[in-house]
Amino acid sequence: MIKKKVSLIGFGSIGKKHFSSLRKFIPEKNIQIISSQDLEIENISKNIQDLDKFDPDIIIDCTPTHQHLENCNYIEESLKNKCILVEKPIFVKNEQFSSENNTYFCAYNLRFHPFIEIIKENISQNNIEKIIFNCLSYLPNWRKKDYRKSYSSDAETGGGVALELSHEIDLALSIFGSLQTKKCIYKKQSDLDIQANDFLFLDLDTKNKIKCEITLDIANKNEQRDITLFSDEVKINLDFLTSEIKNISPETNAILDTKKTNFFIQDTYDEQIKSLLDNDVKKLCTLEEALKVLEFIEGLQDNE
Repeated sequence: MIKKKVSLIGFGSIGKKHFSSLRKFIPEKNIQIISSQDLEIENISKNIQDLDKFDPDIIIDCTPTHQHLENCNYIEESLKNKCILVEKPIFVKNEQFSSENNTYFCAYNLRFHPFIEIIKENISQNNIEKIIFNCLSYLPNWRKKDYRKSYSSDAETGGGVALELSHEIDLALSIFGSLQTKKCIYKKQSDLDIQANDFLFLDLDTKNKIKCEITLDIANKNEQRDITLFSDEVKINLDFLTSEIKNISPETNAILDTKKTNFFIQDTYDEQIKSLLDNDVKKLCTLEEALKVLEFIEGLQDNE
Protein backbone atom coordinates (compact mmCIF):
# COMPACT_ATOMS: atom_id res chain seq x y z
CA MET A 1 0.00 0.00 0.00
CA ILE A 2 1.23 3.50 -0.86
CA LYS A 3 2.53 5.18 2.32
CA LYS A 4 2.26 8.87 1.44
CA LYS A 5 0.55 11.28 3.82
CA VAL A 6 -2.33 13.44 2.61
CA SER A 7 -4.07 16.44 4.19
CA LEU A 8 -7.63 17.35 3.23
CA ILE A 9 -8.67 20.96 3.81
CA GLY A 10 -12.46 21.03 4.06
CA PHE A 11 -14.84 18.13 4.57
CA GLY A 12 -18.01 18.96 2.67
CA SER A 13 -19.48 16.73 -0.03
CA ILE A 14 -16.41 16.87 -2.26
CA GLY A 15 -14.04 16.40 0.68
CA LYS A 16 -15.93 13.24 1.62
CA LYS A 17 -15.50 11.92 -1.94
CA HIS A 18 -11.75 12.46 -1.82
CA PHE A 19 -11.58 10.87 1.64
CA SER A 20 -13.43 7.80 0.37
CA SER A 21 -10.98 7.50 -2.53
CA LEU A 22 -7.92 8.01 -0.30
CA ARG A 23 -8.96 5.20 2.06
CA LYS A 24 -8.76 2.76 -0.84
CA PHE A 25 -5.04 3.44 -1.25
CA ILE A 26 -3.56 4.59 2.07
CA PRO A 27 -4.32 3.86 5.75
CA GLU A 28 -6.55 6.33 7.57
CA LYS A 29 -3.70 7.23 9.93
CA ASN A 30 -1.95 8.77 6.89
CA ILE A 31 -4.85 11.18 6.28
CA GLN A 32 -5.28 14.50 8.04
CA ILE A 33 -8.57 16.41 7.83
CA ILE A 34 -8.72 20.14 8.54
CA SER A 35 -12.34 21.06 9.18
CA SER A 36 -14.55 22.93 11.61
CA GLN A 37 -16.63 19.76 11.96
CA ASP A 38 -16.31 17.38 14.92
CA LEU A 39 -15.22 14.13 13.29
CA GLU A 40 -14.20 10.76 14.72
CA ILE A 41 -10.99 10.59 12.72
CA GLU A 42 -7.48 10.07 14.10
CA ASN A 43 -5.90 13.17 12.56
CA ILE A 44 -8.43 15.97 12.79
CA SER A 45 -7.63 19.67 13.12
CA LYS A 46 -9.59 22.90 12.89
CA ASN A 47 -6.59 25.02 11.89
CA ILE A 48 -4.74 25.16 8.58
CA GLN A 49 -1.56 26.01 10.53
CA ASP A 50 -1.48 22.37 11.67
CA LEU A 51 -0.45 21.31 8.16
CA ASP A 52 3.15 21.87 9.19
CA LYS A 53 2.90 19.46 12.15
CA PHE A 54 1.42 16.66 10.04
CA ASP A 55 3.91 17.30 7.22
CA PRO A 56 1.88 15.81 4.35
CA ASP A 57 3.25 14.88 0.96
CA ILE A 58 -0.02 15.91 -0.72
CA ILE A 59 -2.60 18.57 0.19
CA ILE A 60 -6.12 18.61 -1.26
CA ASP A 61 -8.09 21.86 -0.91
CA CYS A 62 -11.82 21.06 -0.82
CA THR A 63 -12.99 24.38 0.61
CA PRO A 64 -15.43 26.74 -1.15
CA THR A 65 -13.88 28.40 -4.20
CA HIS A 66 -13.52 31.85 -2.64
CA GLN A 67 -11.20 30.38 0.03
CA HIS A 68 -8.78 28.73 -2.42
CA LEU A 69 -6.50 31.73 -3.02
CA GLU A 70 -6.00 32.45 0.68
CA ASN A 71 -5.24 28.77 1.34
CA CYS A 72 -2.80 28.54 -1.56
CA ASN A 73 -1.03 31.70 -0.45
CA TYR A 74 -0.64 30.28 3.06
CA ILE A 75 0.70 26.97 1.74
CA GLU A 76 3.10 28.73 -0.63
CA GLU A 77 4.47 30.91 2.19
CA SER A 78 4.64 28.17 4.84
CA LEU A 79 5.50 24.89 3.12
CA LYS A 80 7.85 23.59 0.45
CA ASN A 81 8.01 20.68 -1.98
CA LYS A 82 4.36 19.72 -1.55
CA CYS A 83 1.90 18.57 -4.21
CA ILE A 84 -1.39 20.47 -3.94
CA LEU A 85 -4.66 19.53 -5.62
CA VAL A 86 -7.18 22.38 -5.54
CA GLU A 87 -10.82 21.66 -6.25
CA LYS A 88 -12.22 23.25 -9.39
CA PRO A 89 -12.37 26.04 -10.29
CA ILE A 90 -8.97 26.87 -8.91
CA PHE A 91 -9.96 30.45 -8.01
CA VAL A 92 -12.98 32.73 -8.41
CA LYS A 93 -11.11 34.70 -11.06
CA ASN A 94 -7.84 34.60 -12.99
CA GLU A 95 -5.44 35.56 -10.21
CA GLN A 96 -1.75 36.41 -10.52
CA PHE A 97 -0.61 33.44 -8.44
CA SER A 98 2.88 32.03 -8.90
CA SER A 99 4.12 28.72 -7.53
CA GLU A 100 7.77 28.74 -6.55
CA ASN A 101 7.84 26.43 -3.54
CA ASN A 102 5.17 23.82 -4.37
CA THR A 103 3.39 22.19 -7.31
CA TYR A 104 -0.30 22.93 -7.88
CA PHE A 105 -2.95 21.05 -9.84
CA CYS A 106 -6.70 21.58 -10.27
CA ALA A 107 -9.20 18.77 -9.73
CA TYR A 108 -10.80 18.45 -13.15
CA ASN A 109 -11.40 14.76 -12.57
CA LEU A 110 -13.36 14.12 -15.79
CA ARG A 111 -9.97 14.06 -17.52
CA PHE A 112 -9.58 10.60 -15.99
CA HIS A 113 -12.69 9.14 -17.64
CA PRO A 114 -11.85 6.60 -20.39
CA PHE A 115 -14.38 8.36 -22.64
CA ILE A 116 -11.83 11.14 -23.11
CA GLU A 117 -9.37 8.79 -24.80
CA ILE A 118 -12.17 7.54 -27.04
CA ILE A 119 -12.89 11.12 -28.08
CA LYS A 120 -9.25 11.82 -28.86
CA GLU A 121 -8.92 8.60 -30.88
CA ASN A 122 -12.02 9.37 -32.93
CA ILE A 123 -10.94 12.94 -33.59
CA SER A 124 -7.66 11.67 -35.05
CA GLN A 125 -9.11 8.68 -36.96
CA ASN A 126 -12.65 9.48 -38.11
CA ASN A 127 -12.57 13.00 -39.56
CA ILE A 128 -14.77 14.35 -36.81
CA GLU A 129 -16.46 17.57 -37.92
CA LYS A 130 -18.34 18.56 -34.77
CA ILE A 131 -18.38 17.83 -31.04
CA ILE A 132 -21.16 18.73 -28.61
CA PHE A 133 -20.72 18.86 -24.81
CA ASN A 134 -23.85 18.88 -22.62
CA CYS A 135 -24.04 19.24 -18.86
CA LEU A 136 -27.52 19.94 -17.51
CA SER A 137 -28.30 19.73 -13.80
CA TYR A 138 -30.47 21.28 -11.11
CA LEU A 139 -28.61 23.23 -8.43
CA PRO A 140 -31.06 22.52 -5.55
CA ASN A 141 -30.48 18.79 -6.06
CA TRP A 142 -26.78 19.04 -5.21
CA ARG A 143 -26.92 21.83 -2.64
CA LYS A 144 -29.57 20.17 -0.53
CA LYS A 145 -29.49 22.22 2.71
CA ASP A 146 -30.42 25.54 1.12
CA TYR A 147 -28.95 26.24 -2.31
CA ARG A 148 -29.60 29.97 -1.86
CA LYS A 149 -27.08 30.12 0.99
CA SER A 150 -24.38 28.09 -0.75
CA TYR A 151 -21.38 29.66 -2.50
CA SER A 152 -22.70 28.04 -5.70
CA SER A 153 -25.48 30.63 -5.85
CA ASP A 154 -23.26 33.72 -5.92
CA ALA A 155 -20.84 34.66 -8.70
CA GLU A 156 -18.73 36.62 -6.19
CA THR A 157 -17.90 33.43 -4.25
CA GLY A 158 -17.29 31.19 -7.26
CA GLY A 159 -20.84 30.20 -8.08
CA GLY A 160 -22.80 30.29 -11.30
CA VAL A 161 -22.97 27.99 -14.26
CA ALA A 162 -19.61 28.66 -15.94
CA LEU A 163 -17.50 28.10 -12.83
CA GLU A 164 -19.56 25.31 -11.28
CA LEU A 165 -19.76 23.32 -14.53
CA SER A 166 -16.34 24.27 -15.87
CA HIS A 167 -15.34 20.62 -16.40
CA GLU A 168 -16.63 20.75 -19.95
CA ILE A 169 -14.73 23.95 -20.71
CA ASP A 170 -11.56 22.37 -19.34
CA LEU A 171 -12.10 19.26 -21.47
CA ALA A 172 -12.62 21.31 -24.63
CA LEU A 173 -9.50 23.37 -23.94
CA SER A 174 -7.41 20.31 -23.10
CA ILE A 175 -8.54 18.50 -26.27
CA PHE A 176 -8.27 21.41 -28.70
CA GLY A 177 -5.75 23.74 -27.08
CA SER A 178 -7.63 26.94 -27.88
CA LEU A 179 -11.21 27.98 -28.59
CA GLN A 180 -12.65 30.92 -30.54
CA THR A 181 -16.14 32.02 -29.54
CA LYS A 182 -18.61 32.62 -32.39
CA LYS A 183 -21.79 32.75 -30.34
CA CYS A 184 -22.32 33.02 -26.60
CA ILE A 185 -25.59 32.94 -24.65
CA TYR A 186 -24.65 33.57 -21.03
CA LYS A 187 -27.39 34.67 -18.67
CA LYS A 188 -29.77 33.94 -15.82
CA GLN A 189 -32.96 32.60 -17.33
CA SER A 190 -34.58 30.54 -14.56
CA ASP A 191 -36.47 31.46 -11.40
CA LEU A 192 -33.76 30.08 -9.11
CA ASP A 193 -32.99 32.51 -6.30
CA ILE A 194 -29.31 33.02 -7.14
CA GLN A 195 -27.00 35.95 -7.91
CA ALA A 196 -25.28 34.39 -10.89
CA ASN A 197 -25.91 33.22 -14.44
CA ASP A 198 -27.48 29.77 -14.68
CA PHE A 199 -27.25 29.07 -18.44
CA LEU A 200 -24.40 29.06 -20.93
CA PHE A 201 -24.37 28.10 -24.60
CA LEU A 202 -21.21 28.37 -26.68
CA ASP A 203 -20.69 27.94 -30.41
CA LEU A 204 -16.94 27.63 -30.89
CA ASP A 205 -14.29 27.20 -33.56
CA THR A 206 -11.18 25.16 -32.87
CA LYS A 207 -7.72 25.43 -34.40
CA ASN A 208 -8.20 22.17 -36.33
CA LYS A 209 -11.52 23.40 -37.80
CA ILE A 210 -13.74 21.07 -35.75
CA LYS A 211 -16.95 22.80 -34.68
CA CYS A 212 -17.60 22.70 -30.95
CA GLU A 213 -20.74 23.45 -28.95
CA ILE A 214 -21.03 23.53 -25.16
CA THR A 215 -24.33 23.77 -23.26
CA LEU A 216 -24.23 24.18 -19.48
CA ASP A 217 -27.29 24.62 -17.28
CA ILE A 218 -27.69 24.52 -13.48
CA ALA A 219 -31.45 25.08 -13.55
CA ASN A 220 -32.55 22.03 -15.54
CA LYS A 221 -34.37 19.18 -13.81
CA ASN A 222 -33.73 16.90 -16.81
CA GLU A 223 -30.22 15.88 -15.87
CA GLN A 224 -27.86 15.20 -18.75
CA ARG A 225 -24.10 14.85 -19.14
CA ASP A 226 -22.77 13.59 -22.42
CA ILE A 227 -20.50 14.26 -25.38
CA THR A 228 -21.49 13.57 -28.99
CA LEU A 229 -19.11 13.33 -31.95
CA PHE A 230 -20.31 13.91 -35.52
CA SER A 231 -18.91 13.16 -38.97
CA ASP A 232 -20.34 12.03 -42.30
CA GLU A 233 -19.54 8.42 -41.39
CA VAL A 234 -20.13 8.23 -37.63
CA LYS A 235 -22.12 9.67 -34.75
CA ILE A 236 -20.95 8.59 -31.31
CA ASN A 237 -22.65 9.50 -28.04
CA LEU A 238 -20.76 9.10 -24.77
CA ASP A 239 -23.12 9.25 -21.78
CA PHE A 240 -21.39 9.92 -18.44
CA LEU A 241 -24.53 9.25 -16.39
CA THR A 242 -25.31 5.81 -17.80
CA SER A 243 -21.70 5.02 -18.75
CA GLU A 244 -22.87 3.98 -22.21
CA ILE A 245 -21.33 4.46 -25.64
CA LYS A 246 -23.84 4.58 -28.50
CA ASN A 247 -22.97 4.32 -32.19
CA ILE A 248 -25.71 6.13 -34.08
CA SER A 249 -26.49 6.28 -37.77
CA PRO A 250 -25.73 9.82 -39.04
CA GLU A 251 -28.41 9.34 -41.71
CA THR A 252 -31.35 7.87 -39.77
CA ASN A 253 -30.34 8.67 -36.18
CA ALA A 254 -31.05 5.05 -35.32
CA ILE A 255 -28.92 3.48 -32.59
CA LEU A 256 -26.69 0.89 -34.26
CA ASP A 257 -25.17 -0.53 -31.08
CA THR A 258 -24.68 0.29 -27.42
CA LYS A 259 -21.72 -0.60 -25.24
CA LYS A 260 -22.04 -0.46 -21.48
CA THR A 261 -18.92 0.25 -19.45
CA ASN A 262 -18.42 -0.24 -15.72
CA PHE A 263 -16.68 3.10 -15.22
CA PHE A 264 -18.64 5.93 -13.65
CA ILE A 265 -17.85 9.51 -12.64
CA GLN A 266 -17.12 8.45 -9.04
CA ASP A 267 -14.34 6.24 -10.42
CA THR A 268 -12.61 9.33 -11.83
CA TYR A 269 -11.99 10.52 -8.26
CA ASP A 270 -10.23 7.23 -7.49
CA GLU A 271 -8.08 7.49 -10.62
CA GLN A 272 -7.22 11.11 -9.87
CA ILE A 273 -6.14 10.24 -6.31
CA LYS A 274 -4.13 7.26 -7.52
CA SER A 275 -2.30 9.46 -10.04
CA LEU A 276 -1.32 11.86 -7.25
CA LEU A 277 -0.10 9.07 -4.98
CA ASP A 278 1.85 7.48 -7.84
CA ASN A 279 3.24 10.86 -8.95
CA ASP A 280 1.79 10.14 -12.41
CA VAL A 281 0.59 13.66 -13.19
CA LYS A 282 0.28 13.63 -17.00
CA LYS A 283 -3.55 13.75 -16.94
CA LEU A 284 -3.84 16.27 -14.13
CA CYS A 285 -4.82 19.86 -14.87
CA THR A 286 -1.81 22.09 -14.20
CA LEU A 287 -1.98 25.49 -12.53
CA GLU A 288 -1.35 27.15 -15.89
CA GLU A 289 -4.17 25.18 -17.55
CA ALA A 290 -6.57 25.94 -14.68
CA LEU A 291 -5.87 29.66 -15.01
CA LYS A 292 -6.52 29.43 -18.76
CA VAL A 293 -9.98 28.03 -17.97
CA LEU A 294 -10.64 31.09 -15.80
CA GLU A 295 -9.24 33.41 -18.47
CA PHE A 296 -11.62 31.89 -21.02
CA ILE A 297 -14.61 32.20 -18.66
CA GLU A 298 -13.79 35.81 -17.82
CA GLY A 299 -13.83 36.61 -21.54
CA LEU A 300 -17.37 35.32 -22.04
CA GLN A 301 -19.90 37.92 -23.15
CA ASP A 302 -23.50 37.28 -24.07
CA ASN A 303 -23.94 38.08 -27.78
CA GLU A 304 -27.33 36.48 -28.37
